[in-house]
Amino acid sequence: MSSERASPYLLESISLSAGVTLPTAPRKRPAKTRRAEKSLANRRALLRAAAELIAEHGYEGAIVARVAERAGLGAGTFYIYFETRQHMLDVLLPELTDEMLGRIAGKIHGSRDYLDMEERAFRAFVRVIDQTPGLFRIINEAQVAAPTAYSEHIERTISSYVASLERGHREGFVKGVVPAQFRELAYMLIGARNNLYVAYVNSGRKRKTLASIIDVYIRLVRKVIIEP
Repeated sequence: MSSERASPYLLESISLSAGVTLPTAPRKRPAKTRRAEKSLANRRALLRAAAELIAEHGYEGAIVARVAERAGLGAGTFYIYFETRQHMLDVLLPELTDEMLGRIAGKIHGSRDYLDMEERAFRAFVRVIDQTPGLFRIINEAQVAAPTAYSEHIERTISSYVASLERGHREGFVKGVVPAQFRELAYMLIGARNNLYVAYVNSGRKRKTLASIIDVYIRLVRKVIIEP
């Protein structure tokens, strides 16, 4: 088994070109560019370290000294990027949310219709949570430990779902609910996704259970959203 620790921070998944080419002599980047890159790398390292610590110990484990140590940086460096520990916590979840939504959006491109899009989105949601150890804990415990971040997470997630419903309505797929109810509907369906995911986890992540909860979810979507 690899000794590398699985990072719950989504931005770590950066792929390089798959092609094989002979390397060319790199052009020297301006000092300003190198400083900007280092600054970005430090900030990412701190957020990644915080996410790992929260996944392992809860929010109480993400104290400044531990975060800086895990990131390989001095404690003083932390305050270059974040005013306080709470500032860091308020930033972490919204950024993770944007990455999660971006990964889900990438999986629904080319969907045949609204139901196909919903199924792809649900499968992508399960995959992202499964492949990101601790993300569910980071989200759920934020309600108490980082309420500002949690509110932003909810708002971004709901807004994304409402935009999807609006698009489906324009294309003639969403017929069972009027646009004025889209926001409330988004809350309901996101809650259903989360609770069905818990059922999947409690089953030991069995494929049979995953197929069943997706079927239940799509039946709900068809009955509430598609059928007039």
